[in-house]
Amino acid sequence: MSPPPFYKDLTKAVSDLLTDDYSLKNTLKLKHTTPHAVAFTAENEHKGASGVAGKLQLKYAHKPSGFSLDKVVLGPDGGTSVECSLAGVAEGLKLTAKINDAIKGDVGTEFVGARMALKTEVNTELTKITSSATAAYDGVNAGGIVIAKLPGDKPAALSDYNAGLSYGGTGWFTALTTSNKMATYNVSASYAPAANLTTAVLASTTPESGAQTVTVGLKYQCNPATVLRAKMTSEGMVHAAMQNKCCEGVSVGVATEMNTKDMQPKFGFNCTLG
Repeated sequence: MSPPPFYKDLTKAVSDLLTDDYSLKNTLKLKHTTPHAVAFTAENEHKGASGVAGKLQLKYAHKPSGFSLDKVVLGPDGGTSVECSLAGVAEGLKLTAKINDAIKGDVGTEFVGARMALKTEVNTELTKITSSATAAYDGVNAGGIVIAKLPGDKPAALSDYNAGLSYGGTGWFTALTTSNKMATYNVSASYAPAANLTTAVLASTTPESGAQTVTVGLKYQCNPATVLRAKMTSEGMVHAAMQNKCCEGVSVGVATEMNTKDMQPKFGFNCTLG
């Protein structure tokens, strides 16, 4: 039996299907891994009249020690951010840190056991703590998250708190979660009627205000190299995307969105080499 996901990944099966590949950015990525397993990614984004913005990212894992540079980014503004972790501190325990060059970010711990996943993060200014837990039993994953302001200039207080549960099997998945201090209820589900086709739906409702939103989407694997995606929201937004692996080390993608109220499409293009 696989361990449960962290709370933030409780509905990952649906959220990934409804968000992946829909970016309208125009980007070119160059990827390279050195003989010493240092992975580099250089990304350039065309921003129209603003010109081209680029960033450099690297990743490296030293397996004997458990230390990993999960993401080191040199941004277009010259700023640097580092995400690193140290696994093996104890069985199932990992230490994490996400820091920028202003020494601001989060440090935390992650624990994954056979039936439980725990995660806690504290920001470097010691003003906020985020803690979540997920437990698994007989195929059901249930958990919750709490975000609190730490005492300082202002008294301690809960900023947000939510809970959720999920259950799935071969070719299907469903989950119920909350957001906005349990004021909003979210139902998400996915179903694969065929090996190359997966459908998904995300519906949210806020009883107090009466607000409701629905997003439906699908992913279709045309062939081993080509994936098509499409989704539509209750606000009238229509999205479509295609990703194609042209050959070894080369993939291209295109995405578009259109509001049915004005029928003015927008487009994005991406190319990845390496």
